[in-house]
Amino acid sequence: MKIAISGTYQEGKIFISKKPDFKAKPKVVILFESENEDIKKRKFGILKGKISASDNFDDPLDDLKEYM
Repeated sequence: MKIAISGTYQEGKIFISKKPDFKAKPKVVILFESENEDIKKRKFGILKGKISASDNFDDPLDDLKEYM
């Protein structure tokens, strides 16, 4: 069984939001979620005008005429 519990990391210690209820000693995986503002976010439309399709893109292919 997997349970997710949130918490914070401060000065080398991990503080969890609630105490889990386990009878055995479970394995633990810790993922750090950074809120770093230095990471650039992708901007919508950044490739506009750089990608195009030919005018006959939707035309049937000659290789498939026998199937149509």
